[in-house]
Amino acid sequence: MITRRGFLRVVGSSAFTLASLGAYAVGIEPMLLTHVKRYTLTPPHWPAGLKLRVVALADIHACRPWMTPERIAALAAEANALQPDLIVLLGDYTAGTKIVTGRVRVTEWARPCRG
Repeated sequence: MITRRGFLRVVGSSAFTLASLGAYAVGIEPMLLTHVKRYTLTPPHWPAGLKLRVVALADIHACRPWMTPERIAALAAEANALQPDLIVLLGDYTAGTKIVTGRVRVTEWARPCRG
C-alpha cells in the first residue's frame, strides 16, 4: 500500500521530470542545432580522384523564436563557407509545433537559402 507521502513524492517527481524535459526540448535543444558532421564516402564504381562535396541541411523547422530567418541565413552562410559542390535540403522546413511565438513564411527562409 502506498502512503500519501509516497504518492505525492511520485507525482511531484514526475511533474518535475516532465517540466525539465519540456524546458530542455524548448529552451536548450533548439540552440544546439548548428554542428557540422563530416563523412567520407566512396561509392562502388566511383571514379578514382573524383571528389564531390555535398552539404545536407535537414530539419530546419522555421519558426520564431528558435529558427528565425536570420539564423537560417547564418546556417546558409556556414554551409556556403564549406565550399560544397552541391547543397541538398532534406525536409521539415516549417515548424509543426504550436509552441512558437510566430510563424516564418516560406519566402522569408527561402531567400537566404537560394545563394
